Parts: sequence; C-alpha cells; structure tokens
Amino acid sequence: MSSENISNLVKKTQHGDIDSFGELYSMFAKDMFRYAFYQTSDKTLAEDAVSDAVLLAFQNIRQLKKPASFKSWLFSILLNFKEL
Repeated sequence: MSSENISNLVKKTQHGDIDSFGELYSMFAKDMFRYAFYQTSDKTLAEDAVSDAVLLAFQNIRQLKKPASFKSWLFSILLNFKEL
C-alpha cells in the first residue's frame, strides 16, 4: 500500500474512524510480530508487546503529525517496550 493510502487511513483514524485503524493494524501486524519475536524469542512476550504497542498507538494517534510516518512511528512505540 502506498504512503498516500496509509496517510489517508491515519487521517481517517485521527477523525474517529476505528475501521481505518483496523486496516492499518492488518497491514503491519505480521511485521510487528516478526520483529518482536526476533527480539524476544518468546511468542507470548512478542504477542504482548505487539498488543501493548497497538493499543498505545491507537490511544495516541492524534498526536502523530506526519501521517506518512505511521509505520516508523508504530515501530518506535514497539521498540520502546521493556519486553524487547
């Protein structure tokens, strides 16, 4: 998906469209899990880290000023979890 499409989904989410966030999650969930599992070597810890990161991202998405940077912003949230 193009960065323009990602930006549009982020903007919709920032305006309250929960389904748009679901689409964003679907796009990056596998990559997030792979990264978290690589860092932890533990399926449960990786799943927990992804879940926590996604929740935090959803709660704070209105603070994201550059919607095209969503993926790097999302992964920076994941990277900052102590489990990793």
